Amino acid sequence: MLRRCACIAAAIAGLATGLAAPASALADITSSNITTPTNGTKIFYDDLTPSTLSVSGTAAGSGNVDIACYVNGNKDLLGGSATNVTVSGGTFSVPDVPLNLLFLPPATLCRLRAVPTGTSPADPSPFSGPRVALGGRKENRVAGGPNAGKLYNFFIGSMNLAGGADYFSLGGCGLTDSLLVSATGVTDVLYCNAWIDGVGAPQTRAALTVDGVPAYPPALIHYDNGPPPSSYFTGFENRQPFPGFKYTLTRNPTTGDLTITETDRIVKCMPTPATFKPTPSSCTRFADAGVKLDRTIVADHGQRVTRISDRWSSVDGHAHPMSIQYENDQHVGLQFKPDSTNIGYRFPGDPVYMTRANGQTVDGPFPKLAAVFVRDTTVADGDPATGQAAIVWSAAPNNAIFFDNFQAHVRNFDLTYNRTVPARGSLNLGFGYATGFTTAGVTTLAHQLQDGFKPVACSLKPKGSRVSAAALSGASKKSKKGVLRLTARCNQAAALTLTGGVKVKQANGKARTLVIAPVTTSAVVNKKLTLRVKLPKAALKALKDGLRESVRFKLTASNFNGTTTAKAKIARLKLK
Repeated sequence: MLRRCACIAAAIAGLATGLAAPASALADITSSNITTPTNGTKIFYDDLTPSTLSVSGTAAGSGNVDIACYVNGNKDLLGGSATNVTVSGGTFSVPDVPLNLLFLPPATLCRLRAVPTGTSPADPSPFSGPRVALGGRKENRVAGGPNAGKLYNFFIGSMNLAGGADYFSLGGCGLTDSLLVSATGVTDVLYCNAWIDGVGAPQTRAALTVDGVPAYPPALIHYDNGPPPSSYFTGFENRQPFPGFKYTLTRNPTTGDLTITETDRIVKCMPTPATFKPTPSSCTRFADAGVKLDRTIVADHGQRVTRISDRWSSVDGHAHPMSIQYENDQHVGLQFKPDSTNIGYRFPGDPVYMTRANGQTVDGPFPKLAAVFVRDTTVADGDPATGQAAIVWSAAPNNAIFFDNFQAHVRNFDLTYNRTVPARGSLNLGFGYATGFTTAGVTTLAHQLQDGFKPVACSLKPKGSRVSAAALSGASKKSKKGVLRLTARCNQAAALTLTGGVKVKQANGKARTLVIAPVTTSAVVNKKLTLRVKLPKAALKALKDGLRESVRFKLTASNFNGTTTAKAKIARLKLK
């Protein structure tokens, strides 16, 4: 978890800016109030299209002010034009406050204050301002060497006044923070989750192996580029060919809900792929490991709920045995403050929450679809400074291995999956994460996540048994000739294919079946959908000739959770 520690250390260092600075003897500003932006403003800083923020307000006294962001008592200067701002006539205004320094991993909720320049007041309350939600996007690319400019990671965060979350890629940190907000402050419940670390459990093995040898996603290659023992070796990031990485982001600006997709190509080392940790001589180049990951992240419920859907597939037409250790780390405490030292876990079958020791293994078999509940064992239900979480899986892991070299009660565990990626199709593994302050609230969200990983269910119903044969009499092409309508409804989004056949009872008593052309479309969750099918001309002619016909339909629904079918029939088809 060293990369995570480095990111947090950088963020804390930024937030701590100026905390120890003595008050300036020249500063006589006694109070201030930032009036723009207003309370509750959501700020999303996109590093791809940099933007600024307009800040204005009033101040009493003489001197200048610095615009700062306060999170859980820590102060972060915005820098640039927000430093040493002139106060004139009791007002100040900065039209172009920079946001690049404000948005550091992770996302957060901060209170903007205009404090006397060069000071950090012991009591900042006279310097009032709005609480603003901070989120954004940054991309990470290789800085130099033969792979300079290669994209390997993203950082995407979304924050509301009640909570938020932020994300790295598979080899970066996965679900990086899951945040809750209360009067106490910003609580960071989950750290890095559903991600692949540079070492597994035990640390003598790789967290990801393909065909029995260590394998590496793009972000991991960057973060483990450095001197041992904390990293693999300096120059690891320079090996070629560097694996491909791409992603997409869709964000609802009103709710902050996110959908992120990413594709990670996976590589192994050559000429000695089995060596772990890799060395400069065992890893002189990379080779494709034969698999890729397509991940979809969906965050909603005010970013208190995250669903991660992983599709592992073969890129060379061969099956590949894999061992995947998804790391899940917990904080359960105020953001930028120490982790809880009493994190308890309730696995399926556990009667109570229990703390775990370093190296402890929880073995299966587990239920296929289940949840692990997480909370501090020493505080009351509903404690606002710690929060609670549920971690849901869609496929049972082989085991869970706890590890933590920093404290007696462990805060991290790996979920181990020993599976095979098929030559065709995909290995699907899903994870859900829910946070809240109460056990009841988290349990409700966990049940919703579990329902979302169950097989899709659809209904199918014909809207009638009569069809027009107007086409046979030369009617307008705009008429709905030979068309039957059916309604469908599915409890999940899914790809739909409707097939069917018309059974015609011929004059000689024999029956023949005419195939209906397939209809493809997509289902939206719990939304009624009208499907239209065109009957074969032969079926319409047979109806006009007075032959008896029946129709059978099959609706095939496919999504991450698998494939299911729904059927319907019309016992006797009639002409209008």
